[in-house]
Amino acid sequence: MDLPQNPAEVIVDKLISTGQSESFLHKAIQEQGRRQVMDTIMEMQEQTQWV
Repeated sequence: MDLPQNPAEVIVDKLISTGQSESFLHKAIQEQGRRQVMDTIMEMQEQTQWV
């Protein structure tokens, strides 16, 4: 039996499965700047390593 996913994981999975992840990331970089987006991605990766 699979455990329910975190709501954020469900959203990310949907973005990937529908092919919208690239446009989402592109828009985030345009609005927030590359450095901000990269910092957020790095933080997310660090958090998943601790789970």
